[in-house]
Amino acid sequence: MLRARWIVGLVICAVAAAGVAGCGSSGSSGSPLQTEFSYLPANSPLVLTIQTDPNSAGVKNTMAFLGRFSFAPLLESAVITRLRQAGVDYNADVKPLFGNPVVFAIPAASLYRSGGGRNYVAVWVTKSSSALNSLIQRTSSGLRKLGSRGSATLYGAGGRTAIAVDGATLVVGATRESVIAALDRHAQGGGVSMASYAANTAGLPTDAEIQVFGNVQQLLTGNPRASSALRVPWVAAIRGYGVSIGASSSGTTVRYHVDTTGSSLSPAQLPLSSAAPVPALPTGFPIAAGLQDPQHLITFIESAEQLAAPGKWATFQRRQAALRAKTGTDITALLHQLTGNLVIASNLHATFGRADVADPKATAATLAKLLKDPRDAFQTGTVTRAGNAYVFKKPKGDVILELVGSRLAVGNKTTAAQVHAFASAPTAPAAGAQGPVAFSVALPQLLSLVSRSASSRIPPALISTLGNLTGWASNTASGLNGTASLAFK
Repeated sequence: MLRARWIVGLVICAVAAAGVAGCGSSGSSGSPLQTEFSYLPANSPLVLTIQTDPNSAGVKNTMAFLGRFSFAPLLESAVITRLRQAGVDYNADVKPLFGNPVVFAIPAASLYRSGGGRNYVAVWVTKSSSALNSLIQRTSSGLRKLGSRGSATLYGAGGRTAIAVDGATLVVGATRESVIAALDRHAQGGGVSMASYAANTAGLPTDAEIQVFGNVQQLLTGNPRASSALRVPWVAAIRGYGVSIGASSSGTTVRYHVDTTGSSLSPAQLPLSSAAPVPALPTGFPIAAGLQDPQHLITFIESAEQLAAPGKWATFQRRQAALRAKTGTDITALLHQLTGNLVIASNLHATFGRADVADPKATAATLAKLLKDPRDAFQTGTVTRAGNAYVFKKPKGDVILELVGSRLAVGNKTTAAQVHAFASAPTAPAAGAQGPVAFSVALPQLLSLVSRSASSRIPPALISTLGNLTGWASNTASGLNGTASLAFK
């Protein structure tokens, strides 16, 4: 029964919602996935696919991952028992359906609704029409016929859920109308295109257990609150996104891709520097993150603010002008000194940050000028000195700032000595990173710290199975890419 483990969540949801453990597709031209996509609303902002082929790499890897946990057999047994109670035999009635992906979509209009239910469509190309129809008959006590549409039979499954069965195809929707629309869409040759799927998932693993992708432009153009973001060239170039979720005995990995081929972009219009190297992360901290060339991101944010929120940008500029009149400089002048490698680290109690500066003398002079008016510059009226460091009194803990050589270091809820030490703390290149942004979370160390400070301890056996959570991000004119991986020991 090991092969049943990967469908635990799917079967539970299907049994609870419709009394059916699958969905599929009747014979039609194209691949099973293409057939399933033809039922879904075009330009859907969220489409999810789940592998069901027991021989696929995605399913095998997921089984290997679940096999690491002692509770997996218990969940598997619970699902099998629940199916048996419903009069369904897993091996005879459910297993023959597996082979093609399950797809699920939410249309854009549904995401704009406030309150109430959401619309959705789910389709599965099963491997056996006879097994699917037998399963429908076995669970018919919870279904009632609602009529037909073409060669498909419509059923109601209680509440707002509706089902259509057409040979080996099963379509599930929130309402009878949404299911009929899906059937008509398929008959008329509409739906989500394979070209859209390919563009949104470019560069992602094709054998991942779960993939998510969707159209972003329709969300932005259809939402007045978000449409102003389209003034930013990079946002306007976004056509869609893709995410893959895969697992193996060594851990899980999420990979993502944002398709920005909607228009031509220059390197300056990208949020991250496309030429920056991999950042170096501080060692010895449970949480660490790094960004190469922070000046590029700062310039991008400034430009985006001017285009997307000109009113807020104008207010900010007036405040900076007032600060310049009092001190001879402003916060922007300080931010534009940041360069090189910016890093942030935390041990849960204290948080540190540091960045290289382009001109240490100019940075020191800018700081001295800003401290003539600390309330407007740093939102505090109380600043003291601790050696060469500035101590800003804050309600949630002092913030300490010091220029150490060519690095500007900062710390919160810590001491001046620790901030000074962090300025020269050792770093190491982010392992496995392929872009200018990277992070690392040492989960065993982090959870041990949490466990010591929490009222209930986290089981040491659980902590011992976990490795680090790591990730990175990069971008080119054609897209933003990255990963997040959780390792298991």
